[in-house]
Amino acid sequence: MSMPNIPDIKPEINITLKDATNLLLTSIAEEELSIARLMDAEKSKILHVLNKFKNNESKTEELLSVNNSVNQTIINLIKMQMLLQFKLEDVKKLIQEVKPKPCPPQKPCCPPDNNCPPDCSQNDECRNFWCMLIGKSKGTVSNPSDEFYCCKAALCAFVSSRSCKDNIITYQVDSNCGSLCLTACGSNIKFEYPCEINPDKVKLCGKASLTIISKCRKTVINVNFGLLVCLDDETGKTGFQMVIEDENQAVIHNSGFVESCSCGKGLKLCCYEQ
Repeated sequence: MSMPNIPDIKPEINITLKDATNLLLTSIAEEELSIARLMDAEKSKILHVLNKFKNNESKTEELLSVNNSVNQTIINLIKMQMLLQFKLEDVKKLIQEVKPKPCPPQKPCCPPDNNCPPDCSQNDECRNFWCMLIGKSKGTVSNPSDEFYCCKAALCAFVSSRSCKDNIITYQVDSNCGSLCLTACGSNIKFEYPCEINPDKVKLCGKASLTIISKCRKTVINVNFGLLVCLDDETGKTGFQMVIEDENQAVIHNSGFVESCSCGKGLKLCCYEQ
């Protein structure tokens, strides 16, 4: 009898620390779902017995027996929940918090006499960094010539120069006679890097959808917008200016400078090294 021919198999499994952490978190989530389903089953058990008891189809002893059974099951689920908590705390130790590096001094992406060009992100000196503008800002429209003068305005932004998939900007201003609501998302938002000559101002522009509500009438149109965010100007004030134009470049709304009154929770610019 000849020896069996066993192939040379090397069962090597290459799993990175990130993959292992994700698998552990997934297992915790699935166990939590299982606990939720078990608790729902215990609830159904109690309801079933109570309905039978109301219809005189079961005795008090049976009701107490089911109650004791559910009580013991809940105690076991609590023990499992505690074990999952310990497991989660151990997994959190594996996750190293990556703190964003402080924004280093950047060389100007354009000549000192000009503003940053829209395609500044294509400059070799800018490719090593990417920025995010995130947060909310509220204030009052300061442009006297705008119909929403002295009305409350609110801006919410989540814009990344690295990936435009989840980018979104919302802007809303309300008065007693009507309101404007602008929404821009995805690749319709154009992010401009701040220049060294003006590092505390960020410009964004693009296309958006504008909802106009006036005298119980609602209109939705496509518009162009320009957004200037001042994070710390010479006066120490922070805020923004929103300009909305129709497709014929006619100005629909110009907020003027809206000084932020977010009490430290306003817009923030974060820069990261690639």
